[in-house]
Amino acid sequence: MAGRIEPAGNSVLTEVARQRGFSRFVGRADEMTILEAALASSLEGHGRVVGIAGEPGIGKSRLCHEFVQRCRDRGVSVYEARGVSHGKAIPFLPTLELFRNFFAITERDADPGAREKIAGRLLLLDEALRDGLALIFDFLGVPEAQSRVATLDPESRQRQLFSIIKRVVQARSRREPELMLLEDLQWFDGGSDSVLEVLVEAVVGTRTLLLANFRPEYHAGWMERSDYQQLSLRPLSADAITELLGDLLGTDASLGELGECMRERTGGNPFFIEEIVQALADAGSLVGTKGPID
Repeated sequence: MAGRIEPAGNSVLTEVARQRGFSRFVGRADEMTILEAALASSLEGHGRVVGIAGEPGIGKSRLCHEFVQRCRDRGVSVYEARGVSHGKAIPFLPTLELFRNFFAITERDADPGAREKIAGRLLLLDEALRDGLALIFDFLGVPEAQSRVATLDPESRQRQLFSIIKRVVQARSRREPELMLLEDLQWFDGGSDSVLEVLVEAVVGTRTLLLANFRPEYHAGWMERSDYQQLSLRPLSADAITELLGDLLGTDASLGELGECMRERTGGNPFFIEEIVQALADAGSLVGTKGPID
């Protein structure tokens, strides 16, 4: 059964789980400890880059979600962006999401209002960033009428834009610690991959933690850096599976060997476990309320 389930992207699965109601977060204490240590190092001014790799449904996005909540509870600013399955055909899609997130730009903002938000935020960070306003306006799709950016050749435009992005990240870190979360890198377009390289370089010596997740087939040159750390998520342990099933089903004796059967069918993949439980409930194979949980 498990082999016939094909999960969507990490962030999509997390949204589905949020609407349904998250199950108990289990089996990732060691990984959370590593993330906490990376955050502590970043807060001390030694910015870090951490990647979380794993098969679809293994819990990459759920781990990130739980960690993001901890960061927000501590007052750490969080800026997020995610790849989508059709994203490779849309230039800079996740990059634009990340920076619109930072500037708090929404679909309701007309161009003048968006430019006002961008300028206000940039100049508050560093007055010296004024020289990059026109490029940022143009990149985010709210160009000024008299802008000369359009006259730049593509290579010069990209070089200057990447330089400004690096300056923005570093200036922002001087004002506040932050977490940048980038999900589903396997669906990033080429332009966003290039921006990601700039972000990886920019966080060095800052109070920024860059956290990314992706499927095992994704690889990039920046992963060879000495300041990069990767976590490869494994299936849930037997104890963690028991804890998750106890949360989902309870421990009533009437469940018989269902738990062991599900362990074998799912291979410890939490997404598969939850989907099978939901399918059984929808089909009427599971009825009543959860039995006692030890």
